[in-house]
Amino acid sequence: MAVIIILTVFLGGVVALRTYMAQQQMRLDTISRDIERSRNYFDELRAARAELQSPSVLLQKARIIGMVPVWGTKVLEIPADVAAEVAATVGKVDVDVAIGAGSPLEEFGKVKAKTGSTR
Repeated sequence: MAVIIILTVFLGGVVALRTYMAQQQMRLDTISRDIERSRNYFDELRAARAELQSPSVLLQKARIIGMVPVWGTKVLEIPADVAAEVAATVGKVDVDVAIGAGSPLEEFGKVKAKTGSTR
C-alpha cells in the first residue's frame, strides 16, 4: 500500500513537472517569436532610413523645397579692421582688439613675460 502511495505521488510530481516545462516552453516560443518580429521590424526601419538618407532622395526632397546644389565655394577673408568694427557694434569686443595689438616686439615681450623665459 505504501508503495502505491509513493508511486502515485512520484507520478503526480512527474506530471506536474512536465506540465510546468510545457508552459515554460510555450512562454519561450512566444518570446522567440517576439524577438524575430522585432528583428524584422528593425530591418525594415533600417532599410527605410537608408532609403531616406540616399543622395537621390535627399536631392529630390531638397529640390521640392527650393534648394539648389552648390557647385563651388569661395572663402572670403575679412579684414581685421572690419571684424573689429563689427565686433564693436555688436558689443562683443575681445581684450586684444580693445587694447590694440601693439608692435611685434611688444607682443614678443608679453609672451616672454608670461612664459618666464629669459632667453
